Amino acid sequence: MLESNGVRVEKIVGKLFTMPLGLSGQKMIAEDYTKEFLERMTKIELELSGKPDSVCLGSHLQAIGFKKE
Repeated sequence: MLESNGVRVEKIVGKLFTMPLGLSGQKMIAEDYTKEFLERMTKIELELSGKPDSVCLGSHLQAIGFKKE
């Protein structure tokens, strides 16, 4: 779809891995996270989103591209 509309896709990344990895909805909306917990979850998210073989694990995809001139 993107390419047919003149967008050159550079990369596709998966987003929001922690929910599919088994964190419950209740845990995801809690407001009393420790700094350590947040840092660990952020690290996991960043590491997984950058790996092409883990894109399918994300809850949604994000395409990064440029419009052809």
